[in-house]
Amino acid sequence: MNVFLIPVGIFQDIEGAISKFWWRSDKNKGIHWLSWDKLTNHKNHGGMGFRDLRDFNLALLAKQGCNPSYTWRSVFEAEELVRSGLRRIVGDGSNVSILAEPWLPDDVNPFIESLHPGLVGKTVDSLMKVGLVEWDEKVVTDVLNVRDQSLVWKIPLSSSSTSDMWYWLKDESSLFTLSSRHVPLDSTCPLCLAAPETALHILVRCPFAQSCWNIIKVPAVAPGAMLFSSCLELGLTHRNDLVWNSKQPVPSDVVTLAKLNYVDWFNAQQHNGIDVPVDDLHVQSVNHWTAPDLPYVKVNVDGAIFTTQGRYGVGLVVRTIAGLVLAVRVLPKSGSLQPHVVEAIGIKEALS
Repeated sequence: MNVFLIPVGIFQDIEGAISKFWWRSDKNKGIHWLSWDKLTNHKNHGGMGFRDLRDFNLALLAKQGCNPSYTWRSVFEAEELVRSGLRRIVGDGSNVSILAEPWLPDDVNPFIESLHPGLVGKTVDSLMKVGLVEWDEKVVTDVLNVRDQSLVWKIPLSSSSTSDMWYWLKDESSLFTLSSRHVPLDSTCPLCLAAPETALHILVRCPFAQSCWNIIKVPAVAPGAMLFSSCLELGLTHRNDLVWNSKQPVPSDVVTLAKLNYVDWFNAQQHNGIDVPVDDLHVQSVNHWTAPDLPYVKVNVDGAIFTTQGRYGVGLVVRTIAGLVLAVRVLPKSGSLQPHVVEAIGIKEALS
């Protein structure tokens, strides 16, 4: 009773059993001459001094709060830690308090700072268009300050995901785990588990690194040097994925992504009028449309972000094998999302 708040129904059953035992004789059910409330009164006040179990439970819990045991002090100590990492995922916003809950995508302060009186007692769906899971730009700009507006635009909404949920900010699984609070230090290379993870080993001597270098045959000058830099960066990224996310890397994947990054870099240099030497990497600066197979059609999707306006858009084009345009759709939306999120929204719209 000094650990948990026991349901009232359980107390009523216990008190009923005690009352029956008190009034019942061996031969009959007995008559309850006084109610249980009167029996729990002090003897000086005409009662029998029986304990009110509900009050007794509350008193014991209150005592723990005033003079907590080591176990409860440990729980109270961890409360602030748990609160610091808890966040809300906005679905339709109907169960998320605008002012009282941490729902903004800000690691330092996820709470609304705006002081508009119209926000008091309201839920997040009040900031959306009526009947839609979509931010109402006029309402958001009217009641929120600039800081809060910019954070709200970063929250993607979907009509297919309407559940408001809690998640743990400090772990990729969104769950509170011990590993999210403590990571043991190990100097062994996580890729080969055969030698200390020095800079020379992870970049040159590790069998995984050597596999990458053997695939690309790195020359000493650009564009090979640029590819070397990209491969180096991606190799470290995959190393971190192995340590933190248990994702086993593949040398060919690292090299493929490095070449794609190089193509992006090459195209950017060409766009700016910078002459870049080309070797056997087969860089292609223009992507040509390819026809789908019969009897299918092809849907091309692209996204655009207008950072200064706090808006983004998604475009979809449906074409036949002959290149005939069957449908075109443009979806302008309010928000400041990352490019990969905008692209994902476009793909979702194409599939819906």
